[in-house]
Amino acid sequence: VLIGLLPALMHPDPQRAMALGLGIGATPYGMSRDPRLGRLDVVEICGGELEIQRELARRGAMESQRLLADPRIQMHVGDGRKFLLASPVRFDVLTVDVVRPQAAFSGNLYSVEFYELLRSRLDGDGLVAQWLATPRTFNSVSAVFPYVMRFSVASYDGSQFFIASQQPIVFDRQRILDRLQTMTSTGAFSPAQVQSITQFLSTVEPAAPSGGAAAATRED
Repeated sequence: VLIGLLPALMHPDPQRAMALGLGIGATPYGMSRDPRLGRLDVVEICGGELEIQRELARRGAMESQRLLADPRIQMHVGDGRKFLLASPVRFDVLTVDVVRPQAAFSGNLYSVEFYELLRSRLDGDGLVAQWLATPRTFNSVSAVFPYVMRFSVASYDGSQFFIASQQPIVFDRQRILDRLQTMTSTGAFSPAQVQSITQFLSTVEPAAPSGGAAAATRED
């Protein structure tokens, strides 16, 4: 959820977004909870995952129901890289939720060339977010994007994800929390989710790559 939610909250005006990979649906769901979002394209190469979401919705899963019923969300079955190559659109937020790096051909989705493709499809101040699978992943994304923030989720076994951009990234904690409060007042998340997300955003200290001030934190 955080990988989709946080870049949306951090962006000043996330009108157009794309989720490369549906996964269990949590990443695009988190992003879509921001009411400022105008359109979200979700591209998943494994069509069976979309069928799973439909079945979950039929069984009463609130998140799946909202994901499938939201008119701002367009689901596509296909290759996310091909979608980006063919699309003239520039996105405000791009998230990546794909295969683990141990899978065959996963290098196509963790390579410098892949991050160059993402960079070419971002709007000027656009943000890209992805699970930080390995230290090599961080090296690759840092070779392409001049500004990168790394986040560690202590409650999830210390798992990490990054947010990268072509422009300086400002982590304005209070503004992010204010936007979250606006979202949660509409029932976007369960009380337990709200507590967990708020705890994370209130205490997390984003880290920039070593060797330079590639990110800034604002508390005012």
